[in-house]
Amino acid sequence: MITKREALEKTAAMWRWLSQDGRREKSDYPGLREEEHYPINECYCCQYAEEHNAGSDPCMSCPLSSLWPIYCINCTSPYAEWSEARNRNEFDNAEKYALEIALAAEEELGKLL
Repeated sequence: MITKREALEKTAAMWRWLSQDGRREKSDYPGLREEEHYPINECYCCQYAEEHNAGSDPCMSCPLSSLWPIYCINCTSPYAEWSEARNRNEFDNAEKYALEIALAAEEELGKLL
């Protein structure tokens, strides 16, 4: 099982990597290939939420719920904006949203210390 600390550390690292080039896909992240168990949705926070869910909706256990109070796939979330920017070939914007997610993960990680 992944811990909240691990999920946030790995999320921050992956999204920092994605923020370096807006053309990058989550599935290309080298850290994913090193995992014994490939994370759900190519997302360490989704994996954590699934494993530590106490209710019927695992998204409510997401360590980044402060970043997207409803769901990460909500059309106004940084994740949805990242995905849409990539679909529109707006790679500079994709980098900006990826960095926003990385910084949010780092902020949440700081709260655990």
